[in-house]
Amino acid sequence: MQTVSTSNIMEQQNIAIMLSIKIKMERIPFRNQDNDYKRIHQLCKRYLREHCEHEIIYDDIDIDLDTSKTIMYCKKCETCFS
Repeated sequence: MQTVSTSNIMEQQNIAIMLSIKIKMERIPFRNQDNDYKRIHQLCKRYLREHCEHEIIYDDIDIDLDTSKTIMYCKKCETCFS
């Protein structure tokens, strides 16, 4: 039986909280975003990139009727890598 360390649980909780903050911040219209807002949003994204144990998903998205593009993103924190 595998045990999960307290620090690992805390890290997962931190990722979930930071993702929630990032998602909520992305709902704010661009015209209402000041420099402090942009700095905090960038810090959230950096935290997710650096601290998440990424599970990379490869997905194809349609660009138009004849063209698609492969993207890569993390299943856990939704960070895009493509």
